[in-house]
Amino acid sequence: MEDSKSLNHQYNNAAEIIKTAILQSQYEASKDVNRIQLGLYFSIGKFLSEKTRNAKWGANALQSISEKLQSDLPGLRGFSATNLKKMRTFYDNWKSIDYNSPVATGEFDNVQNDNRTIINIGNNTLHIRNLSLFPVEDFFRIPFSHHMLIVEKIKTTDARYYYIHRTAEEHLSVEQLKKIITENDFENRATIPNNFPQTISNSSLARKAVMMF
Repeated sequence: MEDSKSLNHQYNNAAEIIKTAILQSQYEASKDVNRIQLGLYFSIGKFLSEKTRNAKWGANALQSISEKLQSDLPGLRGFSATNLKKMRTFYDNWKSIDYNSPVATGEFDNVQNDNRTIINIGNNTLHIRNLSLFPVEDFFRIPFSHHMLIVEKIKTTDARYYYIHRTAEEHLSVEQLKKIITENDFENRATIPNNFPQTISNSSLARKAVMMF
C-alpha cells in the first residue's frame, strides 16, 4: 500500500512537471505570436501614417481600405477603420524607435551608438532603435490593447516605460492596467511594494498560460 502511495505521488509530481513544461511552451509561443502581431501593426501604422499625414489620401481612406480588406478576406477581424486608425496612432507615438525614421528630438533623442534590435515579422524585418532605457523585450510582450491604453492615457516616456514593464512582468489585464493608471502608480511607485527583481515562478506562469489560452 505504501509503495502504491509513493508511486502515485511520483506520478502526480511527474504530471505536474510535464504540465508546467507544456504551459510554459504555450506561453512562450504566445509571446512570439504577440511580437509578430505588434510588428505587423507597427508596420501598417507606419505605412498609413506616411500616406495620410501628408494629405496624400482623402478623409475616407481608412474606411475604404478597411472595406476592401473585408471584401477580399471575408471573416478578417481586427482591421476596421477604427483599428487601422489605432495602428497609425500606435506608430505615431512610437515612431522614434523606428530605425528607418528620423530620430525625434527631446526625450527620445538618446540613441545608443546607432545600435538596433532586429525583429523578424514574417518576410519583413523591423529595425528598432536601441533608445536609452527603452524596454524592447517588454514592449513586444504586451498586447496591442494594452499599448493603446498606455499611449492614450500616458504622455511621458518614463511613465510609459513603467507601465509597459508592469504589464509585461505581471501579465496585467486591461482592467488591471486601467486601475494602476487611474491610481497613478507611476508617481506613487516609491511607496508601492513590488516583486520586479524576482523571477515569476513556474506555477504563476502556468496559471497565466491557462488564462491566455
